[in-house]
Amino acid sequence: MARRGNSSSAYRLYEEETAVVTRQSAKQLERAGKKQTALTQKKKQMPSAVQHTNKLQKGSLRLISNVLLLCVVAFAVLFRYSAIVERDHQLETLKEEYNAIADENKRLQVEIDSALNLNNVEQIAMSQLGMAKPEKYQTVYVNIKGDDYVEMEEEAEETPSEGNQFYATIIQTLGNVLEYLY
Repeated sequence: MARRGNSSSAYRLYEEETAVVTRQSAKQLERAGKKQTALTQKKKQMPSAVQHTNKLQKGSLRLISNVLLLCVVAFAVLFRYSAIVERDHQLETLKEEYNAIADENKRLQVEIDSALNLNNVEQIAMSQLGMAKPEKYQTVYVNIKGDDYVEMEEEAEETPSEGNQFYATIIQTLGNVLEYLY
């Protein structure tokens, strides 16, 4: 930008210095612009970094919750199996008690059967109860002759009317059945 009419060296020196300062200012402005651009890009990237951090936090929270859920399920399964083992142990204990009681019952039944032996009954009757065998003069013989038969007493039968005959038949049948049973 030199002026054409003035060609002094001082003026040229001034113009050169101004040009240098202007170039330096331009460079500084350019650097400042680059810094500004870098800062803006960093600011733009910051939410991305925050989002990335949030994603990592969410992922780690999800992982922790999954691990906790897995632990709870494992604990439930272990608790269930421990309860099953405990019940099985109780069942085995009860079976052992049952077998012991059944063996005791068998032993007592053998004792009862041996005690019901006629020789044992006679010995207990004589020694503990003071009983004795009957003498010859105390024996009485009974002679029963004839066949076994049943005599039924004849009942006076009333003649029921036709309407009551049905009920009378049912009552008589029930009476016969009860008589047969008892």
